[in-house]
Amino acid sequence: MKIRSRVRSKFIGFVRKVVSFLPSGQHYELALANSWGLIPDRTLNPLTRNARKYFSQADEDGILLKCLERCGISEGQFVEFGTGNGLEANSLVLLALGWSGLWVGGERLAFEIPAISRLKHLKIWVTKDSIESLIGDEKHSEMFHSCNVMSLDLDGNDLYFARILLEQGVRPAVWIQEYNATFPPKVEWSIEYDDHHVWKHDSYWGASLGSFVKLFGEFGYRLVACSATGANAFFVDKKYDEKFGDVPEEIDEIYVPPLYFLQNSWRHGNSARTVASILNIS
Repeated sequence: MKIRSRVRSKFIGFVRKVVSFLPSGQHYELALANSWGLIPDRTLNPLTRNARKYFSQADEDGILLKCLERCGISEGQFVEFGTGNGLEANSLVLLALGWSGLWVGGERLAFEIPAISRLKHLKIWVTKDSIESLIGDEKHSEMFHSCNVMSLDLDGNDLYFARILLEQGVRPAVWIQEYNATFPPKVEWSIEYDDHHVWKHDSYWGASLGSFVKLFGEFGYRLVACSATGANAFFVDKKYDEKFGDVPEEIDEIYVPPLYFLQNSWRHGNSARTVASILNIS
């Protein structure tokens, strides 16, 4: 009976997961979230009002462009950790706009990068030691210290990696940081550091928004927005503070709960051919 019960439980869980990816399942989840009052009013923040989405998983790249516009930055360099196969990277929109940058992560890209390109990709397993080596490496040190945008999304030791980068003097104008929205905004929580951590599709990953707000505050950064699905937070160097005077300052007003069920089914998916062609834009 116990075996049968476990099988039944796993089967129900599988069916629920499949249904959640269907339009009907997403409509149900959205209606339920609305009835519970879980959907925040994103019009209160000018950075999330009139959302835009180009290549990223949700509205990350739309928020990023608004932040850069306010900072007066129209060209530059980026570094992004955790781009997956490269088809939904937060910095793809910057590549399309002619920027150059570096991607770092353990997955293979879905397309080939030309030998001479504005984009460099390092396929490595990211640890404390590997990050410190990258920053100290002459080939990559300048990129880290001159980048205008940093994006960090590694589903695990992010808080520890962010601290190392900040302590080593990495100071982008805008920092996009994945956070674990499971926790209330002011809770400080992080997983224990583990070189071999792999996300197991449960809630044990990363760190809470409150932990990142505290960390970035130590280094002169301010929280200005969170993405629509409660996946990524945006921090801006406080030297641009006057450009964000109309943005809410309290973490409770910016925090977005975990709305991961919001799948992006309203448009065609990004293709490897499209992304590869972006690299040819001069």
